[in-house]
Amino acid sequence: METSRPGRVGLLTTANEEHAIKTINPTNGDVIDTYDLMSGQQVEAAIQACHDAFDRRRLVSREDRTAKIKAIGEARRDSKEDFAQLMTREIGRLIGDSRNEFDRCAAIRDFTAGQGSKELAEEKRGIPEGQGVITYAAIGTIHGIQCWNFPCCQVIRYAVANLMIGNDVLLKHGSSCTGSGLFLRNLMGRANLPETLFTALVVAYDQSDRVIANDQVRGATMTGSERAGRRCPAGRGKCGERREGACAAAKCQTVKAHTILQPFLSTSRPVNPPAKTRCSAPWPR
Repeated sequence: METSRPGRVGLLTTANEEHAIKTINPTNGDVIDTYDLMSGQQVEAAIQACHDAFDRRRLVSREDRTAKIKAIGEARRDSKEDFAQLMTREIGRLIGDSRNEFDRCAAIRDFTAGQGSKELAEEKRGIPEGQGVITYAAIGTIHGIQCWNFPCCQVIRYAVANLMIGNDVLLKHGSSCTGSGLFLRNLMGRANLPETLFTALVVAYDQSDRVIANDQVRGATMTGSERAGRRCPAGRGKCGERREGACAAAKCQTVKAHTILQPFLSTSRPVNPPAKTRCSAPWPR
């Protein structure tokens, strides 16, 4: 359930008449910060810069990418308490849960750095006509639309995987987690990651629709509500992924929905305890 909707009460942010996002501490109603929404021109410039960064680094070795992901971990280590406190203020969660999420993200980063090159290695397959090779290559800029419930993990799990393969990343975080999204952007900078390889966009959901439609954005991934899902690229001729727990379905222009969903329709979903966030503030209604 996406609760960072303008005008909702609770975990909450509002997009006001001055075209800004206001983040509010749900435990006491205090305003945490106010962020001006980016203009259309600023968004276009950010997309162009991201695309240019991809072009410059598309042939960088996986060893170099691995080193960058390890550096992200080093930069994160000194930021744990500050980030945990920010997550707790933004979504009203218990501080221990925020610290645990930070550690979970470190595990994702460590796995990607340690196993990424192996997972992306070419695979040779015998075919009747000779030999085939399965290879993995970057496609460009990936736009992520993420929700509020895990401000760090929702971002890290798609960002480091894409950075490892060579894609660059645009992030539209849940509005109530705008500060967390910008914190992650700054953290990537402290890890000496080229600035435009990971860009946090301060935009409304309507602007995300235009981001996905941009020719230089090659794919999208999202976690969230039906409202966020409506911004995903079905019918726009782009690759996309809907992430929720352990379930993911890929979409491309040439693949019909029934082809994707058929395996799930005939088998039961794997047992997977639902992810939950414990909050110290009343749950929004």
